[in-house]
Amino acid sequence: MPPRYQRNQIIAFSTLLVLGAIGVLMWQCVIPGVKSCGGEEGPAITTEPEQIALEFWNVFEDTDVYQPLIEKFEASHPGVTIEYRKKLFGSYERDLKNAFAPGGGPDIFTIHNTWLPLQKSNIAPVEDDQFALAQMRRDFPDVVQFDFIDEGSIYALPLFVDTLALFYNSAYFENTGLVGPPETWDEFTEYVQTLRTTNDISKIDLAGAAIGTAGNINRATDILGLLMLQTGARMTNDSRTRATFDDPVFRDGVRFEPGLDALEFYTSFADPVSEFYTWNNNMPNSIDAFTTGDAAMIFSYSYTIPTLARTNRYLEFAVAPAPHPTDQQEQISYANYWGLTVSQNSPHASLAWEFILFLLEEENAKEYLQKVERPTSLKNLIFWQESLLAGEGNVALLPFVGQILSARSWYQGDSSETERAIMKMIDNVVDGIVEPEEALRDAAQQVTTFIQEVQ
Repeated sequence: MPPRYQRNQIIAFSTLLVLGAIGVLMWQCVIPGVKSCGGEEGPAITTEPEQIALEFWNVFEDTDVYQPLIEKFEASHPGVTIEYRKKLFGSYERDLKNAFAPGGGPDIFTIHNTWLPLQKSNIAPVEDDQFALAQMRRDFPDVVQFDFIDEGSIYALPLFVDTLALFYNSAYFENTGLVGPPETWDEFTEYVQTLRTTNDISKIDLAGAAIGTAGNINRATDILGLLMLQTGARMTNDSRTRATFDDPVFRDGVRFEPGLDALEFYTSFADPVSEFYTWNNNMPNSIDAFTTGDAAMIFSYSYTIPTLARTNRYLEFAVAPAPHPTDQQEQISYANYWGLTVSQNSPHASLAWEFILFLLEEENAKEYLQKVERPTSLKNLIFWQESLLAGEGNVALLPFVGQILSARSWYQGDSSETERAIMKMIDNVVDGIVEPEEALRDAAQQVTTFIQEVQ
């Protein structure tokens, strides 16, 4: 090879090496964190956080309840936005079904404490590393565990737990010399007879209590459910495959029929030949009757307090724990509440559960409870809420807080169908269509079908 050609090759190769080195230096100058050619760090490349939108569906509560907490969460999670939508209760279940069917729907939604059997397939349960079973058992009352744990997984968590309580017209009590509310059902029947007034044709002018029928009693099935549980009825078998509230039980070798006893006691208040007769199907809705002064006592939940105050500001009423059997060893109240949960279709399930757990942090839960005036779901906030309510003079809510730990529920399968079956049972007894034993047996068979259909 000619020497001149060799020299040209060497020069060209050397030039490539120099240019390559310069290129490396220039490349290093623009890498974030690498010293620039002048000896200082180059400018860092900034990236925008991922934009994630979570949709939150709920019923009853307005946007202003959650908006401050949503904004607080968003501030600590750049790129995350939460859109809250208040849905109509009457169409809520249908809206969920229609949204979930094509694989869509909200990321976060609420379910009633009896809805898990029907909604379970739509839910992504919380992962153990986010919230473990031990934490739930430590933080929440037994009823929440009963309603929202299935096969070792947690499917929903509530911000409040409401219970059935006794509302009474304090002016009527004072006028008739009744001191304080009835504590037992025996006392309750005495109060009913004392408060009830009739006219010359035996028409009820003032109902001692709104109880005994189905269609015009607010949460009639809950009142009967409370009576059954307090009387000792086993509502379902342990495997939750069959309704058993019509089954007899044995105590110390003695046979009892608590479900039947509860049904007969409940409907006796709508039986014209009963000494407890105080209500019938011609009466108005129970809450309306109480508001207008046509009923001295009703059973309802804490959400009724603002309704009564708003509808009749002159109404003098107070609230007491629900009565209990005279010989009852264990206090039992009846639960009615909603839990927050996450959709199986959500692409951000972990983040959605993070928001729910954020709402349940102590300070955030307190902010929520003070705004909505509902009884807490967290055991460690019971004393705080009782002290707060007593200090504020908000004594109407105190009985509900006091019943949280004694709250009970029962597995109903398709709860809407179960409610209809129990209301029909009550109507059939009140209308004299069938005897209580037959009505109870028929209802239990129907509820068993509704339980088995969702399994």
